[in-house]
Amino acid sequence: MSNTERIIDKIKKLIKHQGGNRTQEEAAAFAEKIQQLCIDHKIAAEQVRVDDEPEEKIGEERVAAGAGRTLRYGDGARVPREDSSLMLAVAKAHFCEAILIPRTNTILVVGAEEDRAVVVEMFRFLVSTMKRLGRIEEEKTRRARRSVRKFKPYFYQGFTSAVHRRYRDMRETSECTALVRADALVKRYVESNYETVKVKSRKQPRINKNAYFAGVVAGRNVSLGTNVIGGE
Repeated sequence: MSNTERIIDKIKKLIKHQGGNRTQEEAAAFAEKIQQLCIDHKIAAEQVRVDDEPEEKIGEERVAAGAGRTLRYGDGARVPREDSSLMLAVAKAHFCEAILIPRTNTILVVGAEEDRAVVVEMFRFLVSTMKRLGRIEEEKTRRARRSVRKFKPYFYQGFTSAVHRRYRDMRETSECTALVRADALVKRYVESNYETVKVKSRKQPRINKNAYFAGVVAGRNVSLGTNVIGGE
């Protein structure tokens, strides 16, 4: 048995021991050890899948962005920037990947069936909440005789930035081995089925700070619990 095989075998044993009736601190210690071994020995997540653990079936789902829920193609159809940014954050947080389909209003969500369902409903809840709060805050700002120049786009940026940071913090404190494994399965599916291109970020004009920080406050306070799905 090679040294790499011995390390993989050790990691698999740690994964099995990680389960069971363990305290949060014990589980975290196991997860940290597993992650460090993977990093130190450059071992990919798919190499250490426990044999008696079935691999989740990865699939995809098309989601309409923008106003309405009808998928549109051509004729100027597009995914609004605020929708794409928010979906990317939500998908990543729930072990999925989001792909924008050019010249459509369609976002392709890739992941396990249960994860995709959570992503779609959570996205719809968050995007509707974000836009509703953006309208409310813009009107408050207008009544206060302050600038509403590009208010909504910057409110959306602040909101999405706060949500993204919260999701990132939640993942960092979660059991990392399962997350790495789920991410690896989705990444492998995408690489096998799609040719993706990263979109270059554009230079931002002068920011509306009031709008941005109002969005940050809203994003920090919005519920990210799946119990809110279906609500407003």
